[in-house]
Amino acid sequence: MTLPATIRPAKPAASVLLLAAALVAAGCSINKSENGSGKNVELKTPLGAMHVTTEIDPKDIGIPLYPGARRKADDNDKDQSSANVNISSPLFGVKVLAAKFETDDPPDKVLAFYRDKLKTWGSVVECEGAAGDVSVHTGAGDLDCKGDKHGGSTELKVGTRERQHVVSVKPAGHGSEFALVYVQTRGKNDSM
Repeated sequence: MTLPATIRPAKPAASVLLLAAALVAAGCSINKSENGSGKNVELKTPLGAMHVTTEIDPKDIGIPLYPGARRKADDNDKDQSSANVNISSPLFGVKVLAAKFETDDPPDKVLAFYRDKLKTWGSVVECEGAAGDVSVHTGAGDLDCKGDKHGGSTELKVGTRERQHVVSVKPAGHGSEFALVYVQTRGKNDSM
């Protein structure tokens, strides 16, 4: 049987690439679900996996929640104020947990609370200002503010580049908005 010229591969290399793509696609799976606690998407391929969920428990981030804080509704999607993203492959991995909150208290009060709470993990690095206008108030280790863009917020960071807790606080009306974030990365020889 001869294939029509429009489907015949022009070169043997193209055939190999087409076959490889078909094999990879055959090993892929995508699962999507939605329930009362959020949306979940899971993508698995022979090369790695990605899992995303939009509802997380703030305790999973590992940073205490500011007293009296409320979940901050996103402008685009009123129910999505948090995310848990986990990407893993044999070569690298990234896990990010993040949630947004708001309070009627001013930013300086929220920052004072988190400066104290973050000391649990070591020296706290404080970053503020827009890109190119960054100042570091305290801190040690391998975390810094270089290249950060803060957009009117103040960030507190603690940990290492591979495992860090971040609190970002900015004024909002008569109160504050803040985000709690945990980031964990690994290379080929690290474990998560």
